[in-house]
Amino acid sequence: MEKAPEGRGQEADLRAVWGLASRGATLGEIARALGMGEKALRSRARGDAALAEALRQNRRTAEGRLFQAAMEQATGRWVEEERPMTLKEVEYEGGKKVFERERVELVRQRRYLPPSEKMLTFLLGALLPDLFGGGGGRGGGEGVHQVPRPKEGKCS
Repeated sequence: MEKAPEGRGQEADLRAVWGLASRGATLGEIARALGMGEKALRSRARGDAALAEALRQNRRTAEGRLFQAAMEQATGRWVEEERPMTLKEVEYEGGKKVFERERVELVRQRRYLPPSEKMLTFLLGALLPDLFGGGGGRGGGEGVHQVPRPKEGKCS
C-alpha cells in the first residue's frame, strides 16, 4: 500500500480547520472533526505554524462574534423569529358550516429587543476596568452604582 505524499493530509486538515474556524467551531469540535483529542491538536499546533495560526484565527473569530453579540444586546437590536401560527378556514352555505380546516404555517416576524443595562455595565467594566471595574483587586471601590428610579408620577 502506497503512502500519501507528505503534506497532502496536512493540507486537508488545514482546510478543515479554517472551515470550522470560520464557522466559530470550538477547539473540541475541530479536534473531533480531525479525529483526535484537544491535547493532541494543541501539541500538533506547537510544531505546525500554519495550524497554530488557524487555531488563533478561530479564537479571534469566536471572540469577535461574542463581542458583537454583547454589543447588540447592550445597545438593542432587531431579531427575526419564525413562529407557528394556526390558520383556520371555514366555509358556510346558507348559514350552515359545510367545511372547516386548520393548518399551521411558520410566520416570520421582526421584533425589537431593547438595550440591556446589565450587558452595558458588563461591557463597560470589561473595556474600561479603571473607570467601571468595580474593584476586582485593583484597590478601587465600586465604579458603577445602581441609581434608584423615581416612582411613577414623582419627579424631583
